[in-house]
Amino acid sequence: TVLVRIGRYGPVAQIGAPEELGEDEKPAYANLKHEQSIETISIEEALELFKFPRVLGEYKGQEVEVNVGRFGPYVKFEDKFISIPKNEDIGDVTLERASELIDAKLIEDAPIGYFQDKPITKGAGRFGPFVKWEKFFISITKGSGFQLETITEAQAIILVEAKLEKEANKYVKRWEDHDLAIENGRWGP
Repeated sequence: TVLVRIGRYGPVAQIGAPEELGEDEKPAYANLKHEQSIETISIEEALELFKFPRVLGEYKGQEVEVNVGRFGPYVKFEDKFISIPKNEDIGDVTLERASELIDAKLIEDAPIGYFQDKPITKGAGRFGPFVKWEKFFISITKGSGFQLETITEAQAIILVEAKLEKEANKYVKRWEDHDLAIENGRWGP
């Protein structure tokens, strides 16, 4: 049985009803595309959704795969998930186009410098521009005077050092064996 329904993250197509499957079997699911509707989708369109994930081939000795996930279509390369632009159809993505997206992502993720022999990278997230060092995501605020596009290694190191100093003064008292702490917060301890 092929059916469509509203799933946890939106409309999905499903192959296999619970009563048709064995005890350990699970149905196969595929997210509907944004332009598709559960009221108007045809059987052919629904079955087309199950063509993914699709392996495109190898690039730089690693397997390249395209798939559709919770946040939209993407290219998977090594441990990276690289978004496919919204104006492109995932079915039209070739190994050549995927390699272009991979190269652009590798350049974007390349370190802008090093602090204590560990890389500093930059990016833009839902809370704005940032630099990342080890486990720290450090915002590039307007008050810092730095810009994401032009930030240098020296400027990034200034932000990292300020973050480390702030973290050093974060705790008033810590009981690590109980996973308990009193922290200096925004409005006091």
